[in-house]
Amino acid sequence: MSEFETELRQQVADAYRALQEAQAEDEPGAIKAYSQRMRYLVEIAEEHGVDLAELELSSNVQ
Repeated sequence: MSEFETELRQQVADAYRALQEAQAEDEPGAIKAYSQRMRYLVEIAEEHGVDLAELELSSNVQ
């Protein structure tokens, strides 16, 4: 796995954890921000063929 893939996967995992925390704390602004970040990172992963499946992210990203 390249350094790019490793870094991207780590950023996705970090953003997902932050999104979960924002949802648990019911922070609408943070939920929106982290949801947008997740979508952006997933788009980058798709463009570069980086498989995120094994990260086991839930499909509840808003």
